[in-house]
Amino acid sequence: MVETYDTRFSTDGLTVTAIGADDKASAPLDLLKVMEPAVRGQLRRTVKDEDAFVFSIYRMVIDNRGTIRALVQMWVPKEGPFSAFDVTAAITRKGEGISARITSVKRSREKL
Repeated sequence: MVETYDTRFSTDGLTVTAIGADDKASAPLDLLKVMEPAVRGQLRRTVKDEDAFVFSIYRMVIDNRGTIRALVQMWVPKEGPFSAFDVTAAITRKGEGISARITSVKRSREKL
């Protein structure tokens, strides 16, 4: 299960929780702390001041194997420039908890 918290211009909360076959939920994992630095690393290659950009989830899906695919928009609120990224992450169970690993971050060709 993925939960997002969006404010006016950005995604400020992004957590994932795994639910096992016994209907027992894992502790939530803060996916924002995993995804945002990876996307900012890619953004830093093309812009000078990436700190002005905010992180915003445009679309996200998760499959039964724990693979997350997200379309992320990094943009400067009210002013413009934006960049879109396709992000793929793998969620794995670790005992009672879960962990996440970014497997791919690339510029998206999709028009937002």
